[in-house]
Amino acid sequence: HPEPFPRNDWLEIPDSGHMVKRVVDDIDEIVRAVRFDGWQNTHAGEREVKIALRKTLFKYKLHQDTELFERAYGYIREYY
Repeated sequence: HPEPFPRNDWLEIPDSGHMVKRVVDDIDEIVRAVRFDGWQNTHAGEREVKIALRKTLFKYKLHQDTELFERAYGYIREYY
């Protein structure tokens, strides 16, 4: 099992209170739901995880922050 998604080391958004925790928890939950062993080595796996991440960021109106997406995806790819 991967470590829980980190709380603040990659997520830099203005409201650093409860919103950050909700975003991180949602990303953790949705990625765990769509990932599978070896997903990083398949186009389908990468696509599913990226779609899940993008949907979660969209929910919080953060989907246009490319740098945030890349940092989050990089962490997910390494630790999930």
